[in-house]
Amino acid sequence: MNNFYIDLKMTDDDKFLDKLRNISDEIKGKKDISITFEKGTYELKDDNAIKEFQQLMEGTLDYDTHWGKYGFPYNIGVLFENVDNLVIDGRGSTLMMHGLISPFTFKKCKNVVFKNIIIDWDRPPFSVGEIKSISGDEITVNIFDDFPVKGKEPVWALMDYDPFNRHFGLIWKFRNMSQFELIEPGVIKFNASVAKDLTIGNYLVLRHVGNYRPCIHILESENLYFDSITLYNNPGMGVVGHYSKTITFRNLQVKPKDNRIMSTTTDATHFINCEGLLDFENCYFEGMGDDAINVHGFYNYITEILDEHTVEVTILNENGTQDQVFDVPRKGDTVEFSKVSDLKPFESNTVSEVTVDDENWKATITFTDSIDENIVVGDLLTKSNDVAALRFVKCHVNNIRARACLIQTRNVVIEDCLIENCTGTGIHVDTATGWWESISCENVVLRNNTIKDCGYGDGTYNNTSGIVVITECEENAVGVHKNIIIENNNIYGNENTGITLSCTDGSKIFNNIIRNCDIALEIMSCDNIELYNNSIGNQKIIFRRD
Repeated sequence: MNNFYIDLKMTDDDKFLDKLRNISDEIKGKKDISITFEKGTYELKDDNAIKEFQQLMEGTLDYDTHWGKYGFPYNIGVLFENVDNLVIDGRGSTLMMHGLISPFTFKKCKNVVFKNIIIDWDRPPFSVGEIKSISGDEITVNIFDDFPVKGKEPVWALMDYDPFNRHFGLIWKFRNMSQFELIEPGVIKFNASVAKDLTIGNYLVLRHVGNYRPCIHILESENLYFDSITLYNNPGMGVVGHYSKTITFRNLQVKPKDNRIMSTTTDATHFINCEGLLDFENCYFEGMGDDAINVHGFYNYITEILDEHTVEVTILNENGTQDQVFDVPRKGDTVEFSKVSDLKPFESNTVSEVTVDDENWKATITFTDSIDENIVVGDLLTKSNDVAALRFVKCHVNNIRARACLIQTRNVVIEDCLIENCTGTGIHVDTATGWWESISCENVVLRNNTIKDCGYGDGTYNNTSGIVVITECEENAVGVHKNIIIENNNIYGNENTGITLSCTDGSKIFNNIIRNCDIALEIMSCDNIELYNNSIGNQKIIFRRD
């Protein structure tokens, strides 16, 4: 085994990123590599990343992250490419990032162990302060000392925080707010239409940038193991996996440092068109600007039927994919077809050839069998073979904006988790036309979880606190989702709905305890549902056929 031991002293910290880049270049295409850090705190500095962040904070760079759009270059920290059997052990080291940068990318790698590392930012891309006064749309805020401001910093989004109850509040606003005006050291004012809904004395988290690139990007890689990784912050998502297989997380910590309140500015973890098992155990998530986990594929929209075997497709989501890699089934994949109106699968076929036009986000797909006569322009297709299974066990999600778990995949177990103080619904089982994220869900087990004080703000679906199983499309159809088991969960709601189940066939809800909800269970557009031994007191059960 080739051993790379990094013995970097404080005197040459500024060269640490360059050294890591040199190593990653040297080991490209090789195998059996071990990289071990001497425990310490290292500064990772990239001149362009620092320059762009300075421009952002001066209000001269687009806060809506053109880097998040396809075709725009962005700052990559270290790229590990085509490495087999790679071990990276930080031994508890802290990697201090500077500016707008995506720290680590694993591309076409196999058998990777990444462990004992803390990733932080010297100046996170948000500020936190206490609301001092409100006058009309004008808000004055005392910014905390850890977030130095000069004035002219943009506000891409804001959310309020209750320091007494220690959780995010009801207010979340994107875009269309003025820049900071510095009226005295550490005191700023700006305008936002939600000012009247805020409370003097509460805190504000003020994001200066939209969704930048991932902290850890996993692309076309297989068998990765992450152990004892802490992400204090990232100006975008924490971990994004795409076209990858079998990823394991143990003791992943995505949480704010000290009084920062926010950790990653969007999802903690996000997986697109992955395979094998995504395996989480004993992980902790807090303070994100979006979900703790989202697992999904993408619906491809049929724009043209070229012949009896061939179609042209695109993705309708104007934001692209979360890592701006065009997502389309590959040769040998099985796909399911559905209508936009209800997303219920009605036909399948096998891909024999794919030609991708990355520049225009289009693909030509040829199938083994003739295309069914019921398939027309405007229908959807999505990969259905070996979609990622999920195991999410003994994890804790606390105080985030949006949902803990957004599930759009098959063969799922969420078990023995504590989910609390999420502004959105605790667990959301879904398939949707809004972001065009697939696939309809099957074989989902939600068991022995405690979900409390969720579903009171942004990210709440069907006014549901605990668990919601729905489709986001024009029509409800029975049997979009299949075999959903909701067993032995303890749900304490917010005088709303405990569990919503819709568009399913063959599901069970039993041995659950539901408290402090107006409606314990709402069941709509479902067949073959078993309900028994649920403790709901005087709360209502509603059945509907929409």
